[in-house]
Amino acid sequence: MSLIISEKNKVRESIRIIQKNIEHSTDTIKRFRTQPSSTFIITQIEKLENSIVTDQSQLVILEKRLEDLEAGILNEEILAQNKENKKTASLKEAVKKKKKDDEKKASLEDSKKSKEIESKNRDYERGERSKEYDMKRAFNYYEKCVDSIPDYMLDNLKNMPNNKGYIWRDIHCYGELPPEKNQPITLFEKQRDLLIIHEWANKYYTVYHKVGKTGKKSIVNRTELKRNKFSSDSLANFIVKQK
Repeated sequence: MSLIISEKNKVRESIRIIQKNIEHSTDTIKRFRTQPSSTFIITQIEKLENSIVTDQSQLVILEKRLEDLEAGILNEEILAQNKENKKTASLKEAVKKKKKDDEKKASLEDSKKSKEIESKNRDYERGERSKEYDMKRAFNYYEKCVDSIPDYMLDNLKNMPNNKGYIWRDIHCYGELPPEKNQPITLFEKQRDLLIIHEWANKYYTVYHKVGKTGKKSIVNRTELKRNKFSSDSLANFIVKQK
């Protein structure tokens, strides 16, 4: 019922405004006609008269609509129009909400990507710093170990082929002479009364133990290498991790 009353009030207000316009236009025409005739005055009077005709036509339509409203003829039309207006408003609100949600989602995704990039950059920088630290520490350890290699080992290395040598505190030391062809790489590691012999031959890495000078050499571990062939020529491209 409130919709019908509201529509009646709108129509009444529109009728009042149009009547006021007609009254104002009529008074203006009367004032123009009291003045000496001119092209300007004639043109203005014609415009005002046309405006009055238009307003009168609109007034007839509005007065008829008010009568229909008073009679209840337009109730269904108004209710249907109100329903359609609500539907349109609801759709507009849904579109607006979706746009807002999409913008928020995009903003969150951008923020997430930005945080992920920042996190990756921090991890990369942290990794690089860690690598640099590890390299410096390894190099310092290497220099310390090299300086502590016994003199007898250094003397022996001068007369050893490049495919033989020693392991001193995890540092691999190779002979200074040209490598013996078709011979395995053999490195000796001394631990008190135990001599550990590391041998890389063809596709196997073998570890031998020998106790004392007169002890018998025995195999304690044999591992198949990934490469089909291992020689001193390929040593620079192959790294065996010692446990």
